[in-house]
This record gives sequence, structure tokens and C-alpha cells, in this order.
Amino acid sequence: MKRIVTILALVMAFASGSVFGHGSHGKISGQDAKSIAYKSVKQMTFKDLGLEPGKLDESWKSITEADISVVEVGTGFFVVSATNTKQDGVIYFKIAANGQVLAANETNNFSEE
Repeated sequence: MKRIVTILALVMAFASGSVFGHGSHGKISGQDAKSIAYKSVKQMTFKDLGLEPGKLDESWKSITEADISVVEVGTGFFVVSATNTKQDGVIYFKIAANGQVLAANETNNFSEE
């Protein structure tokens, strides 16, 4: 019984160490920010996410990953553009370093949030 308790304690210590070891992975890369913006645009074609542009029309479904670009890297955030070549429109996303979409608009003019 003592041996089982010791093994369980070691397993739990190892598991909790692994969880804490991944704590530094909370920051995203520019590529991650592009992926988040791409997914957000696609979601916005069928759902209003509460962002300034509202629900987007069907033409936004046709954008590709090549239409997504990082346009600014700030302290703790990325600004990513999504371009709709069919409609000649652009939506800019401000994405926090933790991956949260903070805001979106059509002007790349984000007030300090």
C-alpha cells in the first residue's frame, strides 16, 4: 500500500510539474494571430461575434489564408488584416498575445484598450 501511495505521489508531482512547465506557452505567434483572424472572419459570416463589423456577408467565406496578413506587432498584441478581394474590403483584428480577439474594425484605428 505504501508503494502505491508513493507511486501515485510521484505521478501527481510529475503531472503538476508538466502543467506548470507549459505556463510560458500562453503567448501566440504572428502565425497563430493570422489563424485566429482567419477563423474569426469565417465565423463572422454566420454569426455576429459582437465586433464592430457585425455579421459579414457570404463573400467573406471565399477568403483564403493568403488574404490574411500581420500588419502590426505591438506590445502584447497583433493587428491582423483580412482582405476580401471579391468585395474590395478589409477587416482589421486586434488580437492579444494570449490569443483573445480584442476588437475588429474596417479602419485599423484601434483606440487604446
